[in-house]
Amino acid sequence: LYTVDRYESPSTGGKTFKQWHTKDGQRVNSIKGVRRVLYRLPIIQKHDEVFIAEGEKCVAALVYAGYENATTNCGGSGGWLDSYAEALAGKRVVIFQDNDKAGEKWRNAVKESLEGKVESLRVVVMPDPYNDVADFVRDHTADCGEQIAVMVERSEEMHRGCDLPIY
Repeated sequence: LYTVDRYESPSTGGKTFKQWHTKDGQRVNSIKGVRRVLYRLPIIQKHDEVFIAEGEKCVAALVYAGYENATTNCGGSGGWLDSYAEALAGKRVVIFQDNDKAGEKWRNAVKESLEGKVESLRVVVMPDPYNDVADFVRDHTADCGEQIAVMVERSEEMHRGCDLPIY
């Protein structure tokens, strides 16, 4: 439906993203009016458990660690759409939140849209000093898959994605 290209500047270390689609065989440098879907949608539709990370780089890290059931939304921390919940309905979902304010905001948006729609929901926040799961995998390449599995298992499981107060 559309493509998201990532560009990194070797001189500044910054990154930019270009989103585009094709129409009548021509590149259109916009995704305005294009239906948005989760990254790697055909793959995640095959799984009962789906890992959601904040960005394609983190999805690549999860796939490297052995979790092909990883996805993200386009547009970074501000790009989550409620319509993405449809593709995750009835699934066990694990959110890998970036360890910053934008990551918290993104996590809250994802959780809110999934509440009551998924079988279960877990949130994994990377331990310090890691900002995201890609940083963690970079430093734990030999055993990253096993360590991620432990973090997932230790995270609280919320039935149907609902935080229920304990009185």
